[in-house]
Amino acid sequence: MRYLPIVLVSLLLAFCGPINAENGKPLKVIGSDLTIQTAEQGEFLSKPADPRRFKPSNFAGKTTGLFGWRMKVQTTRKSILVEEQDSLANGYTMSFKAVPKFGYIYSANDLLRTAASGKYESRVLIDNEPVANFTVTVK
Repeated sequence: MRYLPIVLVSLLLAFCGPINAENGKPLKVIGSDLTIQTAEQGEFLSKPADPRRFKPSNFAGKTTGLFGWRMKVQTTRKSILVEEQDSLANGYTMSFKAVPKFGYIYSANDLLRTAASGKYESRVLIDNEPVANFTVTVK
């Protein structure tokens, strides 16, 4: 009887797949071999960027180090096609293959240090599927 809660949670995870902490569901299922569990933006606390050392934020300043986004993924793929559309670069689209590290794919840069104050938006697509829209305010 004392193992019943563990068994129930295990069965729930087995039938429901990965969960998003906010609503109990994956953020986006791209295919049978790729599930996006979470997506967030913020500051990477190390250089080079390490997705485990990350502080979520919607604000950046002149002293902010590497800033960008990370997505927790569950996949068997060796690389994932990412497309990033960024208003900071006047709508320029950047495509790259992200290699999962520590269960995350991510993009980090220090472009916001030289950006004028204001709001900037970016849209991230995975395998041509829209996954996340981010807005950052540069002060």
